[in-house]
Amino acid sequence: MFSCYIQRSFATYRRSFALFYNHRNLIKRTIMASREETRKEPFGLLETWLKEAFATPMEMEQNAMTIATSTKDGKPSSRFILLKGYDNDGLRFFTNYNGRKGQELISNPRATLFFHWPKMLREISVSGVVRKLSKKESSDYFHSRPRGSQIGACISHQSEVIPNREILIERQKKMEEEYADESKEIPRPDEWGGFLLVPEQLEFKQLKENGRETSQRWKFTRIEAIPCPPPEGIIMSDSLQWTSESNT
Repeated sequence: MFSCYIQRSFATYRRSFALFYNHRNLIKRTIMASREETRKEPFGLLETWLKEAFATPMEMEQNAMTIATSTKDGKPSSRFILLKGYDNDGLRFFTNYNGRKGQELISNPRATLFFHWPKMLREISVSGVVRKLSKKESSDYFHSRPRGSQIGACISHQSEVIPNREILIERQKKMEEEYADESKEIPRPDEWGGFLLVPEQLEFKQLKENGRETSQRWKFTRIEAIPCPPPEGIIMSDSLQWTSESNT
């Protein structure tokens, strides 16, 4: 059964692993990746690879991923974001809904997430449909962030054109004064919140030591269609719902 490891804090999870791998030994071990693991539904393998990435100090920003989105008429764009949690529903990330990324996900709720770990010679591509998280879940995560980050989200209106930087500095100063008492909760802006990506297809690649060619590849495709955007309550870990192919 797929379970969430990093719902609360990637930083806490990262600190819990103080392992160090010799690069060459890591490559040998990962290329010998457990074929038994790949016979499971894809989320057992996703869970293992994320866990091992966080156990590898040589990998920086292990939860960094590229998200590719597009407009309704198919104009694509991509940028880096951070994975903030995952469980049996899907993969979670947070952003400003009014920015280009947020607007594209709202108007065309399909996206692809791409992880690349160069030291481990691994890549994962996850494509699927997207929906907004609940207001409660967005607020819970918002208030778990440092207060400076909360203030930053409040004063920075993505895609807004401003005449100069001083406007942001003045907004920040006013908010810091208003919420100097740390017992006073900073309200989450309505335009800031989370998205959930429910996977339809996952592809895992173990690269050769030259970092270019593929040594092993596993691809999983969900059989039944998912409504777009997906409703709440879809569980993605049922192995009977997937077809798989590999070159191992």
